[in-house]
Amino acid sequence: MRSSWRASRGALVTLAVAVVLSCATGVWALWRVFVVSAPGRRLDQLGMVGAQRGRTRLWQYAEHVLEPVSVLYGAVALVVVVSIAVMRRRFWLALQAALLLGGAVATTQVLKRLVLDRPDLGDIAHYGHNTLPSGHTTAAAATSAALLFVVGPRWRPAVAVLGAVYTVLIGWSTLIGQWHRPADVMAAVLVVTAWFALACLLMVVVPPETVPTATTSVPVVRPALAGRVIAGLATVGALAGLVTAVMVAGWWDRPSQTASGVVAYGVGVAAIVAAVGLGVAVQLALREAAGRCARPSRFSAAAHGA
Repeated sequence: MRSSWRASRGALVTLAVAVVLSCATGVWALWRVFVVSAPGRRLDQLGMVGAQRGRTRLWQYAEHVLEPVSVLYGAVALVVVVSIAVMRRRFWLALQAALLLGGAVATTQVLKRLVLDRPDLGDIAHYGHNTLPSGHTTAAAATSAALLFVVGPRWRPAVAVLGAVYTVLIGWSTLIGQWHRPADVMAAVLVVTAWFALACLLMVVVPPETVPTATTSVPVVRPALAGRVIAGLATVGALAGLVTAVMVAGWWDRPSQTASGVVAYGVGVAAIVAAVGLGVAVQLALREAAGRCARPSRFSAAAHGA
C-alpha cells in the first residue's frame, strides 16, 4: 500500500509541475503572439470586430451573465468553497481551495497591471492598457475549479461539466460585450489551471485527513461521460478553430473587414471553447490523481473520501 502511495505521489508531482510549466508558457505565448506581434494583434482584434454583429440581441443576455461577477461574487464564492470543505471535515482542503481561488485572481491582476504590457504598434488596437488575462473569466474559472477541488468524488464529474459550460458562457460574454479579446479569455483559463495544479501539489505535503465513516456512492455523472463531454468541447472547438483559421488566413489586411471579422469571431469563440474544455479536463485528471495521493492511514480509501 505504501509503495502504491509513493508511486501516486510521484506521478502527481510530475503531472502538476508539467501543467504549471505548460500553463506559464502558454500565457507568455498568447501575450507574445496576440498582444506584442502585429499580425496576431490584428487577428485578435478582429474577433472583437466580428462580435459586434448580432451584439444588440446577444448582449441583453450576456450582460446578465456578467453582472454578478464582482468583488462580492468572489467573497461569496470563497465562503461557499470553504464551507463545503469544512462540512466534509477537510480543513486542509479548505485552505488549498482558498489558495487556488485567491492565487488565480491575484495572479491575473498582477500580470495584467504590472507584468505584461500592450506596446503601441501604431494604429493596431492600442488603448494604452493591457487586458490579458481576463479578470471576469479568471473569477468564473477559479470558482468552478475551487468547487471541483473541494467536492467529493461522487460530484466531481458533474461539477467539471457544469463548470466548463459556465466558464465558456462568461468568456464568450466578455467577447460579446467588447470587454475582452479571445486571447484574454484563454490566458485566464491557463492561469486558473496552473493554480489548480499547485493546489493539488500540496496534497503531497499536507497532513492526512479522514472522515469518520466509510461510504461508497455512485457518481452523479459517470466520470467517463464527463470526460467525453469535456473532451468533446475541446475537440469541437479546436476543429472549428482550425477550419476557420484556414479561412481567415490573410484576410485581415483587406479594406473590407466584415467577412474576416465574422470568421475571426468564430475562431475566437472556438478557441475559447477548446481552451476551457482542455483546461477543465486537465483539472479533473489532476484532482483524481491528487485523491489517489492521500497518505495511507488506518481508514480505507473510501473512508478517506479524498
